[in-house]
Amino acid sequence: MKKKTVAILSSIVIICVITLMLIIHLPRNIQREFLGVQIKAGKENSETLEYVSLYFDGRFQKAFLTQASFVGYVVLESNGDVAEGEVNIRFHPELGGHLVFYSTDSSVQNNIGSIFIDSNFKQVTITVAEPVEEDLNKTHWSSSDGLIICAPASTREEAIIISNDLMKNYLNGRMEPIK
Repeated sequence: MKKKTVAILSSIVIICVITLMLIIHLPRNIQREFLGVQIKAGKENSETLEYVSLYFDGRFQKAFLTQASFVGYVVLESNGDVAEGEVNIRFHPELGGHLVFYSTDSSVQNNIGSIFIDSNFKQVTITVAEPVEEDLNKTHWSSSDGLIICAPASTREEAIIISNDLMKNYLNGRMEPIK
């Protein structure tokens, strides 16, 4: 009798765990609009701040046996300038994901930089890739003077705190924290 009860309870627990994992990891639609800021890292750039609107519309899937992903459409708007495009982002736990906009016919790519999100897609940091002066075909980002878009944030201090938190695995051992 005890063996039968243990077997039934074990089966119920296993079914509940599997169901919970499926619910958590099923793709879900994301339609989020964030208000954030764009800053330039480094204490000497403390006056640099622009307000940015970010819009995400697509499907987000948390990682289970593979990397988390977001497939959809992204719009970045600042001071009337708009960057937008279709994206297919695969998130690496330590490196974030590559934010590349594709045109509707997928023939043109625009590499924006790297993107880091929290597990619930409630906070986002984008490191904006800037051309290298010596070779305009190459891009670069640095925690000491690189451009950062962070949301939701309304001040430089908020952006730095959120960015350092979202990028802690990436920065650890590679670069200094953002200041």
